[in-house]
Amino acid sequence: DLKLKLVQYGIDEKKIRNYDYQYDKCFFKVFELEEIFDTLQFKVLFVGRLVKTKGIFDILKIAAIVASKAPDIRFIIVGDGEDRELFEHERNLNGLEGIITLLGAKPANKIFSYMHKCDLVIIPSYYEGFPKVAVESILASTPFIAYDIEGLSEITKESNAGLCITPHADREFADQILHLYNNRETLAKLKRNAIRYQTKLLNVRNSFSSMINNYISQNWG
Repeated sequence: DLKLKLVQYGIDEKKIRNYDYQYDKCFFKVFELEEIFDTLQFKVLFVGRLVKTKGIFDILKIAAIVASKAPDIRFIIVGDGEDRELFEHERNLNGLEGIITLLGAKPANKIFSYMHKCDLVIIPSYYEGFPKVAVESILASTPFIAYDIEGLSEITKESNAGLCITPHADREFADQILHLYNNRETLAKLKRNAIRYQTKLLNVRNSFSSMINNYISQNWG
């Protein structure tokens, strides 16, 4: 039992919670989306709460660098949160209204459609618990770029469906977006890796248990 193993290694039982994410056929339903998804532009998607710890203000810096070299790339933000107003203000102040589109919060059963319709998902979070956005990105067959932090680094290495970037390295993050934009075969390879990894993620609980067990073996084995 994974919970018992964690307790044996000194984790407070009261701090352990079971998250049982199951993805049935309803998650994979495809919905009609906003007009921006009908264009041929390269689309980069962020899904999450609009708060500083999710790296949303890093996105402004990343998008500015990307736009200076590939102005046809579009950043799409799905989510809401306490920092939305400030984020939108900073976006407008930096002249990025045509580059970054805010769509607001969307129902959970539409997230697959948004991810599936985009070329790339970005996850610039400063910390993560369960890497839900990365998991759903893989299930949508969409490669991702994430900060190299616990939770995200493990699933990136295990799936080979994304890239990890040093936290707060805005230029490195932007360069990797541009690299995938300019090298579609590399992007396609990440996509194929995601498709191969999907079977394992159809039972996310077992996959996450595997990642935890790997972490225990590497650090406390």
